[in-house]
Amino acid sequence: KEDCGVSTCQCVREAANLTASQSTEVGPGSLGPTLLACDDGRPRLPIGDAHEAHLVRLCYVALLVQALLARKHVPLQRSED
Repeated sequence: KEDCGVSTCQCVREAANLTASQSTEVGPGSLGPTLLACDDGRPRLPIGDAHEAHLVRLCYVALLVQALLARKHVPLQRSED
């Protein structure tokens, strides 16, 4: 559907086409595979636990980069035996 020349997201269009059996399902696939893969040109932001895990990974990478940039390079010295 198009209202006032603005097209709706594919997720919304696919949700309107769900069958009765699909709409009674529960779990991650309850909205159908096309809804789970919706991007419609916009990035999908993580939600819930995935959001927290994403933030933890992002902070870990930031700390790792900061530590690597702050590290001073010390050349290895060979011991003379």
